[in-house]
Amino acid sequence: MVLDVSRALQQLGESFPFCIEQETLTDRQAQRLPTGVSIGGVRVDGFFIGARDIVFVRGSANARIVCECARCLQPVELTISAGVHEVYGHTPDPNEPERYAFHGHMLDIEEQVYSTLLLALPIRTLCREDCAGLCQTCGANLNEGACTCHGSD
Repeated sequence: MVLDVSRALQQLGESFPFCIEQETLTDRQAQRLPTGVSIGGVRVDGFFIGARDIVFVRGSANARIVCECARCLQPVELTISAGVHEVYGHTPDPNEPERYAFHGHMLDIEEQVYSTLLLALPIRTLCREDCAGLCQTCGANLNEGACTCHGSD
């Protein structure tokens, strides 16, 4: 997820819109996901503005995720959204740890986008509010009907 910010570095203060889409994750991105979670269809819409050797990036990241229901372990598909608000500079500033370094005129926003999406993942997901979960004895999915093990009596 790379932006060419050369125009913003030449035309200071002017806003430049962008849209980046990535259908599948790289191996490096996939390794960062929690077990049982997959992300696809990432789209980042926003704009960037240059100010001397600094570039401000603002936008929103959206992605489709598939994770497991916390009660019945069935797959659940969701869409997550998160704001992307980052500052990049040619020179790192120890007084501003929120500023990310970049070189030349190409800005890689991948790390910040995926960090933002990871933070937006729900802590607990249910396939539906009234999910009955699994039988504690035999493991049958109680959403599909009562189990026959009599362990849930």
